[in-house]
Amino acid sequence: MNFAEKHKRLFLLLGMAVCLAAIIFTAKPGFTPTAVERALGFVLAPLQKAASSAADWVGGRVTTFREMDRLRIENEILRQRNSQLEIDHERLLLAEEENLTLNALLDMHAIYTVLPKVGARVIGKDANDWYDSYNIDKGADDGFTPHMAVIGIGGLAGVVREVYPTYSKVVSVIDSRCRVAVMNRRTEDQGVVRGDIDLMPQGLCRMDYIEASAQIMVGDELVTSAHSSFFPPGILVGKIIAIESDNNGLTQYAIVEPAAQVRFVETVLVVTELFGDENEMNP
Repeated sequence: MNFAEKHKRLFLLLGMAVCLAAIIFTAKPGFTPTAVERALGFVLAPLQKAASSAADWVGGRVTTFREMDRLRIENEILRQRNSQLEIDHERLLLAEEENLTLNALLDMHAIYTVLPKVGARVIGKDANDWYDSYNIDKGADDGFTPHMAVIGIGGLAGVVREVYPTYSKVVSVIDSRCRVAVMNRRTEDQGVVRGDIDLMPQGLCRMDYIEASAQIMVGDELVTSAHSSFFPPGILVGKIIAIESDNNGLTQYAIVEPAAQVRFVETVLVVTELFGDENEMNP
């Protein structure tokens, strides 16, 4: 170990004493420095400047860190407030959507006011893209039985297929298991609307057993017929969007767009009265 390293503490104390002496000398009023003091000031001035700059830098860094902490806290508070605002906004949108749905169902209730009805919510849908069947939150405990008509926003949404104590399974008008006797509202021509496996992915169904001479047109509305085995008459089923002739040339069929948007149905009205002989009901 060399001399400087061995006595570095002594040199450090000596340097501090020199700096202190310089500060005391220069602080005296009317002080006129000697040549030695001027030389000492020449050496110490840069050190004092560097020390002052270092102190300013450290102070600035401390201030910056404090400001960053404050900004982080404020940012977290704002983030939480923004998240809450987004949640509140979503709740308002859902409430508004539910309100519109309920108002639309009230309109449907007013249209079919003579029919006994009970409201129900959809609690599950088939895992496919067209939702040809779904479950509702009422069942045998609420007086439901199979073959009851189900009305959605717009018109007929399906028929109760299976009933359990607390829920029921509904097949929609686009399901191939559903058959509905219908009448053309304009011409009174009769037919049967049923689901079709090829049309189901498009959310459409078809009307069969239309006489070749029937004067049906695209845009005609179809309603449940008085000849239906179990549906009450006069419920809007859908409208014709295309007309085709069968291969035998004796009849024709129509492509039908359902009045109710079965893909988006969330709340329905179930007609709690059966119209017809239950033994003949086999949709």
